[in-house]
Amino acid sequence: MDRIEFQTVRPRPGVEEIKPVMYFAGKHKGLILTSTNQDFLRATFGDEINASYSQRITLHTEHRIVAGTGVDTIIIGLPAQAMPPAP
Repeated sequence: MDRIEFQTVRPRPGVEEIKPVMYFAGKHKGLILTSTNQDFLRATFGDEINASYSQRITLHTEHRIVAGTGVDTIIIGLPAQAMPPAP
């Protein structure tokens, strides 16, 4: 992960919101952070956004129900070697 910037996004025509967008080293496109991903970053790296910079993460998709509609969403995780061992 390279950095997080707050940007104006347009989730629907005529609607603008300011959201955190995560950028990756060497990539131009960012990932708009959902509340689930924001909570994961806070729980893993703390409240200071800069603490998550340069950290290794993984991305995977999950099918979820949002507002009654099934959607595929991107979920942030930790690489297997960074996870604590299972009990």
